[in-house]
Amino acid sequence: PRHGPFEPAPLCRDSYTVVARRCDRIAAGTTVTLQELGALPVLTLDGCRAQAALELVLEAKGRPLKVEKRLESIAAVLSFVADGFGVGLLPSLHGELPANLKALQLDQRIPPRMLALAWHRDTTLDGLAQDIVDAAVAVAARPALQAAS
Repeated sequence: PRHGPFEPAPLCRDSYTVVARRCDRIAAGTTVTLQELGALPVLTLDGCRAQAALELVLEAKGRPLKVEKRLESIAAVLSFVADGFGVGLLPSLHGELPANLKALQLDQRIPPRMLALAWHRDTTLDGLAQDIVDAAVAVAARPALQAAS
C-alpha cells in the first residue's frame, strides 16, 4: 500500500498479457513489443488502479496506448476481443481463454502488478482472519501461480 496505516502480505507478481484473436496477425508470435502494442486498438479494464499505473508507465516511456474502450469486466474485454474490436490488455491471471483467443506475453520491461492482502496496522489478526491470510500466502506460493508471475 502506498499510503495509510496498512500492513501488507505480498502474494505474487502478475505480469500483463495481450489477448488477441488467433486469426489476428499479432497472434502469430508469442510476445508483443511496446511499439506493436502502441499501434493496436486496446481494450482495457475500467477503474483498475494497476491498469492506470501501467498506462502512466507506457506514456512516460513515450508509448501511450490507443485505448479503444474501457470495460467493466475481464469477460467483457474477452467478448470485445473475440468480436474483433481490438486486443485486450489483461493481467496474466485472467483465467481460461476461449479457444479462438490467444494470450501473448507483453514486453518484459513493463512492470507486473503486485497482488497482496492488506489490513489496518492497528488490527491484530487472529483466528479466522489469520487463517485467511495464511491460506492466501500458501496458495500464492504454489507453482502454478509462480509460473504466471
